[in-house]
Amino acid sequence: MKPMNYLRVVRLQRKIVPKFKIMKKIIFLYALLVCCFIARGQETQTEKNIVLNLPQGNEKPAKQAILSYLKTRKNTQIINPETPNVLTYRFGDILFQINADSGMIPKDRLEKFKMVRDNFSTQVPGQKYSSELKTLKNYRAVLIKTQTEDFCYYRFMAVNNANNKIVFATMEYNKTEEAKAKSILEHILNHLKFK
Repeated sequence: MKPMNYLRVVRLQRKIVPKFKIMKKIIFLYALLVCCFIARGQETQTEKNIVLNLPQGNEKPAKQAILSYLKTRKNTQIINPETPNVLTYRFGDILFQINADSGMIPKDRLEKFKMVRDNFSTQVPGQKYSSELKTLKNYRAVLIKTQTEDFCYYRFMAVNNANNKIVFATMEYNKTEEAKAKSILEHILNHLKFK
């Protein structure tokens, strides 16, 4: 009797095991699909903290295009696009990057940042430099402009009135595009909103 029961079990296993393997594959594919949709739907930390209203004519360049730019342009202030939470946009030849985060920010953070940048700028020969503190609708900001031989940079750091969200941004452009860059920057500053 034992050999017969053993044969039944073996036959039953042969029927069940292939079905189990197929079910395992289906469950794995389903879990993988769910993970893909969750990953695509996640916002970056920057997008969770600010609402960015950009002027028309902007595009989000491919990472490869920015990496290529970084290789050819020496002394660029643009950072690697693979850095977490950094959003990069292009307005023709003007590049703009922004990064935001949240947490408790000291009330004098902007003043200290301005002081450090002001002191540092005196040590860079051949550079034009200016900085100012601004108070806008729902935040305060430090706006810094530097110019080398042929390129200009706007940088700003902004902190909301609650001192719990901060933004860093950099704009890089050829000095021949000064008017366009200034217009873009004013639009961004006037339309920047903290969530």
